[in-house]
Amino acid sequence: MRRHILPLLVATLGLVAAAAAPAFPAAAVAAHPAVPAVHPVQLSSIRANETEDTYSYTNAIRQSVWVDTGLTASGQPGGHVRVAADIIRPGELDQTAKIPVILEASPYYLCCGRGNQLQTKAYDANGNPITFPLFYDNYFVPRGYAVVLVDLAGTSRSQGCVDVGGPEDVTSATAVINWLNGKEIGRAHV
Repeated sequence: MRRHILPLLVATLGLVAAAAAPAFPAAAVAAHPAVPAVHPVQLSSIRANETEDTYSYTNAIRQSVWVDTGLTASGQPGGHVRVAADIIRPGELDQTAKIPVILEASPYYLCCGRGNQLQTKAYDANGNPITFPLFYDNYFVPRGYAVVLVDLAGTSRSQGCVDVGGPEDVTSATAVINWLNGKEIGRAHV
């Protein structure tokens, strides 16, 4: 029965995250501690209440960050569990605007895959994401959205223990949502 509940939980987490994290500060993942002020702007990809391809998918910024969840586990550096979040966002909006976020948290990005084709994430030699599963990135990024895919605690590149549908899964996704909203900005590592 858990196998049937988990996709629903993951989809629900993605919907809650999209609602709870409405604006990704484009400069939030800058390596420097001072984040320049960014202001909400009307995206040029919205016309007549519909989005259109406006931004370059090829020039999108792709990066991975590790967010401290506040969970502890023996054997982890500093005793804290960090989860991996892979981000792709329009390069044209870098440090210029707060942009909407579509977030999905899953334990399946590297082991089993996502979607009908069991697609997985792939990384370049520097550990930056080059391919994302499903259609979120190539559909939404050209329309002015950031896409954030989170490896839940204990899965893929994240630390900690697997806790399918349990408190550690919820805490993993919540920590990334909080970081995106600027509540935990100092606790992410690029």
